Amino acid sequence: ARSQWEVPQETRKVMRDLADRLGETVNLFVARGVHRICVAHEESPHTLRHVVDVGDEQPLWVGASSKILLRDASEVFLRRVAAASPQGEAHVERLRAWVTEAAQRGYAVSSSEWDEGLTAVAVPVTGGTGTVVASLSLSGPSHRFPYEAVERFATELAEGARLISGQGFSHPLSNAV
Repeated sequence: ARSQWEVPQETRKVMRDLADRLGETVNLFVARGVHRICVAHEESPHTLRHVVDVGDEQPLWVGASSKILLRDASEVFLRRVAAASPQGEAHVERLRAWVTEAAQRGYAVSSSEWDEGLTAVAVPVTGGTGTVVASLSLSGPSHRFPYEAVERFATELAEGARLISGQGFSHPLSNAV
C-alpha cells in the first residue's frame, strides 16, 4: 500500500502557535498547475473565521498566497495563469505587478479579492535553493485586519515561515512554476 504524505509535526506546531498567538486561521498552500492547494491549516479560535479545508483548490490568479507562490514563475507560466482567469490574458500585467510588489515587500496582502470581507496576509516558505515551495498565510474577516495589524502579522508569519523553511519543508504536489 502507498503511504500518504503528511505535514510534518514540527510544521503543524509552528502553524498552531501562530493561530493561537494571532487569533486567525493559518493555511499552508502549494502550487499545482494554475491552482493552489491547501495542504495544512490551523483554524482561528473565533466563531467567525475563514475556513479552508485540506485539499481545497483555489485559483492562482487571485489572493495573497498566489502572489507569493508565483514569485519564481516564468513569463510563460504567468501568462498561462492569467489565461485561466476570468479576465484572460489581460490579467497578466496585474499578476506581474502583484508578484513584484509581494517580492519587494516580502509578503502579500489581499482584501476581498477572492471572498468579500476576507483579508489574507501571506509569506513564502522557501526550499534549500531559496525558491518558493509553499505559501504560509493568515486569513480572516477584514475588520480584524486593520492596516497596523497587517505588518505585525507579516512579521510573525515570516518568522514562522523561516522556521518551516529551516525544517526542510517540501511537498510532493508542489510544482516548479
